[in-house]
Amino acid sequence: MLPFWAKMVESQRFVCRLYKRETDFLLEFT
Repeated sequence: MLPFWAKMVESQRFVCRLYKRETDFLLEFT
C-alpha cells in the first residue's frame, strides 16, 4: 500500500497533467 504522501503526489501529478491539457486546448482554440 502506498504511503499518504505518495498518493498526494500522484493525484497532484494527474491534476497537473489534466490542467496542462486543458490550457493547451484553450490556447489552441483561441
